[in-house]
Amino acid sequence: MKKVMCCYVLLSVVIIMSCQQETSLSNLESSIGQQLDPVSIAVKSGSIEDIKSFSADVTVYSGNNREIGGITEEQRYRLSVKEIDGIIHSRIDYPTDMFSDGIARSCITNERDLFIFQSTSNKLEQRYELNLLEPEMGFEVFDSMNKMFIQARIPNFINFKTQLYDLTKDITVDEESNTLLVNIPSNNLKLTFDLIDELLIGSESEEILEDGTNLTTTTEYVYQEVDGEMLKIGEITESKYDLNKSIDASDYGLPIIESEENIEEMSLEEIDDLENEGGLAYEVIPVIGDPSDLDYIETEIQLYSEIDINSVDESLLRIEW
Repeated sequence: MKKVMCCYVLLSVVIIMSCQQETSLSNLESSIGQQLDPVSIAVKSGSIEDIKSFSADVTVYSGNNREIGGITEEQRYRLSVKEIDGIIHSRIDYPTDMFSDGIARSCITNERDLFIFQSTSNKLEQRYELNLLEPEMGFEVFDSMNKMFIQARIPNFINFKTQLYDLTKDITVDEESNTLLVNIPSNNLKLTFDLIDELLIGSESEEILEDGTNLTTTTEYVYQEVDGEMLKIGEITESKYDLNKSIDASDYGLPIIESEENIEEMSLEEIDDLENEGGLAYEVIPVIGDPSDLDYIETEIQLYSEIDINSVDESLLRIEW
């Protein structure tokens, strides 16, 4: 089973100032190369100020700035989240075309366990205890999701700011943008909060990987207004890998390709002719930029659509095995 199944889920619904929202939406549209229509958001019961559950279709795009093809769609799934008896339950449903056997699969977490099962028959295939999973397995995102849930504003923001000051003294107020910039050196983490609407609007983290690579990850969020509230409809995450080394590519005679537009395309007929004449020894996948420079940037985009508020039934999240 693909590890990718449960490695991309992080849910938080927050609010953002209109000028910042326009910038984030523009960045998202630019990244995926298409203009976005307003997302369908339906409140099935209650009000938008009192969110008890959340479900949405999620489309994941990804790309690497050193590879041709740009940012492309990678996968789709249905995400459902609900608080039951004080515990956050979440479920992801994947389509059949993700699996070679044509059987759709789902996964459920309840803050303690992670279950992977066949969607139609509910046949359990794997079970994990979240606190025992190794970080490199990628399931730590569920822990973040469980702690953030889908509340619009940060409750009691004044006390929250006091807790931030207890955690770190490296806090700056940007009066021009009405944002609070929080630097937490002990965690190599930077957070940006909107002081008007009392919300988290961005984050940046740094870490050094085992091979010495410096990894900087930044995330910005995209929102849409619904009845005076702003709901999250997507996020953009950039992971910058600085490998602190280079290679000597001069012997290979590889050209420096500044952009994908500079790559000369060959027809299938031309390739066949070269191969038949013995002039095609092997295929080289073009690398954008200097081949001796190993640094790269990975971009992942999550875009929500068909959002339903307060419509998730408990039976969807509680399955007995």
